[in-house]
Amino acid sequence: MFPKLDYVIRGLNQNKLYAMMLHIEQSDDCRYKFSSGEWMKSGKAEQHKEPKKLWHPDVENVPQFIH
Repeated sequence: MFPKLDYVIRGLNQNKLYAMMLHIEQSDDCRYKFSSGEWMKSGKAEQHKEPKKLWHPDVENVPQFIH
């Protein structure tokens, strides 16, 4: 993902299981590219699709505990 998202989370209980979700939605019908330090329109985007939950590949077996 570009740009990279970076978070610092404090105060969690080490004996609990947590999940963090990021919801990203298409806001218009344009495709963008990052060029010369800024985002620029670069054509028409694909049609909006129904959202789906995806788990990061570094997470093993965690989704089975999330309901």
